[in-house]
Amino acid sequence: MAMNIIVPQLGESVVEGVLGKWHFKEGDRVERDDTLLEIETDKINLDIPCPKAGILAKIFVPEGTTVEVEQVIGLLLNEDEEYDEAKHGVGAKKAAAEKPAEKPAPAKTPASEPMKAPEPAKAPAPVAASAPSPASGGDGRNRLSPAVRRMIEQHKLNVEEIPGTGEGGRIRKIDVERFMDDPSYRRTPGAAPASPAAAAAPALSAETMPRPAGIAAGTADFPEERIVLTPIRKTIAHAMQRSKNTAAHTLDVGELDCTNLVKFRNEWKERFAEEHGVNLTFMPFFIKASVAALKKFPFVNASITDDEVVVKHYYNVGFAVDTEAGLVVPNIKHADKKSIVQVAKEMNALAEKARDRKLTMDDITGGTFTITNAGGVGVLLSSPVINYPEVAILGVHAIEKRPVVRNGEITIRDMMYLAVQFDHRLIDGVYAIKFRNEIHRLLTEPELLFFNI
Repeated sequence: MAMNIIVPQLGESVVEGVLGKWHFKEGDRVERDDTLLEIETDKINLDIPCPKAGILAKIFVPEGTTVEVEQVIGLLLNEDEEYDEAKHGVGAKKAAAEKPAEKPAPAKTPASEPMKAPEPAKAPAPVAASAPSPASGGDGRNRLSPAVRRMIEQHKLNVEEIPGTGEGGRIRKIDVERFMDDPSYRRTPGAAPASPAAAAAPALSAETMPRPAGIAAGTADFPEERIVLTPIRKTIAHAMQRSKNTAAHTLDVGELDCTNLVKFRNEWKERFAEEHGVNLTFMPFFIKASVAALKKFPFVNASITDDEVVVKHYYNVGFAVDTEAGLVVPNIKHADKKSIVQVAKEMNALAEKARDRKLTMDDITGGTFTITNAGGVGVLLSSPVINYPEVAILGVHAIEKRPVVRNGEITIRDMMYLAVQFDHRLIDGVYAIKFRNEIHRLLTEPELLFFNI
């Protein structure tokens, strides 16, 4: 029996993605649960399994095309079936729906009654023009997804001012976000729809971008490169800009004496690797210390809107992972209920999934607080951007030996700059400093963090 291949739900508030790759070609046999295709959303790549065994009879949507949830993109048939364009084609139903109704045959006039000339048709009364409603049907601009409609209503936006880059000028979530982030991004009423998103075009790289024969990149004759942004890089850009435009970023920095932490880790790291199969890095200690501090200072584990504060009594701690595709932030769910061993193992597994682009939507959503580690690349101090809608982010940096004064004497200690970037709309400076000081206190006694505090 024929079965349409449709775009499944892609995650919370995600209504579209880019069809990245078909793993089979037309005519191939596919087994159930084989990876049939990949869809690249704003954040991750998703492997779409085959819903049943059969023959991939038709691919309706080529690679590189933007697709929507529940859109038909292909067709599966049994081995004993043949593809019939009129019966199975995606255009068949559309053509049937658009086929005009047949006009009724004119009524026969009795022979005895003379035929009268038809009266001229009266011109229809003019109809007052009205602005389209965000919820109405009609052209592409007015076919809004529930997520987009909620955003427009929540922020009291004028739908007529938002440029739409979807099919037929349809307004997408990314259009609304850019509209809010960039005051100059406006649509002139009555103007033609914006051009389709650049993501639908094939991406270029320094290796694949065409250039005149014999001219290398970077020479005086070819000094520039133009590379199409990938969806994930666009998302990072929009998220960072939205965070900076919304949150009142304020930075607090303090010095952390890591001497005891470094000593403790050095004593345990070999045994830890042998017994648990993963390396013991410093990050699990920072995660556990942060969770303990969040419990004492709950407004750091919150989000804020114009009308209310949402304090979260669960602790999903995100950590930034640098991948070839860009920065992603998976989070460890319920980190307060996990030991340092469990945190270390989960971090390792999530980092591998991130680099292989195998993260799920659950892995990257629902975070409440984020830690970013710039120390691994030698950064002494940075000012990280808050992972909005969270209200704070912890930046950890390189540990280096420095001379400090202890008990009136100069001594060499392992020191680090610890930075807390916080949203001053909700968190006051003293509150943020006390939060950071609590992390300091816990990390000076790292052995305590092996207990599930």
